[in-house]
Amino acid sequence: MDVANVPKVPYQGPEEEEANWVELYHRLFFGRYLFLARPLEKQPADQIMKSMIYLNQEDQTKDFMFFLHCRGGGMVQGVAVYDTMQYVTGDVFTIGVGLNASMGAFLVHGGTLTKRIMTQNASIMIHQPHMSPYDRRASSIESSFDSAYMGHLRSYVARTYLRTTKQDFELICFLLERDIYMTPKQAIEFGLIDEIGVEGLGFSNTLFVHDDDDEHDSSFAHFLRDFARDREDRSIDRGLARSSAYSAQVYARPGLSQGI
Repeated sequence: MDVANVPKVPYQGPEEEEANWVELYHRLFFGRYLFLARPLEKQPADQIMKSMIYLNQEDQTKDFMFFLHCRGGGMVQGVAVYDTMQYVTGDVFTIGVGLNASMGAFLVHGGTLTKRIMTQNASIMIHQPHMSPYDRRASSIESSFDSAYMGHLRSYVARTYLRTTKQDFELICFLLERDIYMTPKQAIEFGLIDEIGVEGLGFSNTLFVHDDDDEHDSSFAHFLRDFARDREDRSIDRGLARSSAYSAQVYARPGLSQGI
C-alpha cells in the first residue's frame, strides 16, 4: 500500500495531552494487535518477535491479540515465534482466520490456554513438520548440520502437541503422518484451540459447549473413525495390489503359463 494511502486514526499516548492523527498500523501496534497473513518467512518472524519483546518491556501486564491467516512457513521461524509467545508475560490471544496450516496451526495452538480462538469459517491443518524452502541452506556442510537440527525441531513440535493437547502419543504420531484438516469444532475436541469466535469476536461469549446428546455425537470422533477406516481400506488395497502384482510375476514365468 502506498504510504500516502495508509488510513490515519486518532491516538493519544499515555503522556500526551491530546490525541494525534497517526497511521493505522501505529495505532494497532501500540494496541498490541499483531497480524500474520502470509507464509512465515524470516522478515515477518523477526517483526513479530521484535514487536512482542518491545511491547512486553513497555508493559508486562497487558495482553496481546495475535491474528493469524498463515498457510505455513519455515520451521525454525515458527518455533522461534512460538518460544517468544511463551516468553512474554502478558497473555497471548491467538485468533485463527481463514486457513492456518503447518507452522500457522502450531502458532494458533501456541496461544495462552483458554485464549486460543478460531472464527466460525476458519480451518486448521496439522502435519509432520519438515524442512521448508525457507529453512534450506546452499552449502552441503550447513545442510548436514541442518538435518540434525531439523530432526530435533520436529521432535520438539511433536512433543509440544503431545503436552498441550493431552492426546495419546500414538494418536499424535498417527495424525502427523499426513495432512489433517480440521474444522473449529474438531480443533476444540482435539485440543488445538479453546473457543469459536462468532460475531464481533466477543471473547466472553464464545466458549464452545459440548453437547452430550446422542444425536450430536463428537464430530472429531466421527473424523477419527472415518480417517482410521480410510487408512485401513488403503492398507487392504495396497495388500491386494501387491498380491496381484506377485501373482502376475509368478504366472508370467516360462512354463507356468502352460500349466507345467
